[in-house]
Amino acid sequence: MGTPLAAALLIAPPSVGPSESPRATGVVTRPGQLAPGKCAGGNRTIAGGGAYRIVGDSDMGHRTLSAIVTVVLVGASNLLGGWTPAMTTLLVIVALDVVSGFVRAAVQKRLSSKESWQGGLRKLLMFVVIALAAQVDSLIGAEPLLRNAVVIFYCVSESLSVLENVAAAGLPVPDVIKDALAQLSSRKAAKGEDA
Repeated sequence: MGTPLAAALLIAPPSVGPSESPRATGVVTRPGQLAPGKCAGGNRTIAGGGAYRIVGDSDMGHRTLSAIVTVVLVGASNLLGGWTPAMTTLLVIVALDVVSGFVRAAVQKRLSSKESWQGGLRKLLMFVVIALAAQVDSLIGAEPLLRNAVVIFYCVSESLSVLENVAAAGLPVPDVIKDALAQLSSRKAAKGEDA
């Protein structure tokens, strides 16, 4: 490896033990700084002594990706009015609904990419409504009451969808729940005919 290429790489000391991660110590800026040495295990000898591990572009790419994901998640959390146990519950129930929906479709041999995309977009819109409620709460300077009410509503709605998927997939469901789901389905069908 020539020194011009090495001059552009980030360098870090090698790890001493398995629990110690390397820390970046600087960038080789002058071609003369990186002296030719043994290249066992990615270590190089720097002029002035000491062995260093060269951290390549893949480590920098990983750090950049991690930083971008962190910024996006923190921004989304703030947009949604902060992260609460109710939001965690909703996220888990949404995941259960997606999984149970796929299982239901597979059991009924009705897998459809179009319906999957439409369902995913509906889930996205659900979080848009939650963000809207959080922003209204923020605008009026209130506690997150509206946002919490919307989250609880969607928790109940998604839970019913999970139960509906489970029943449609053929798993035994108590009669009380079956009757309630049948009433909800007939109301949905009636609303669909009116529209």
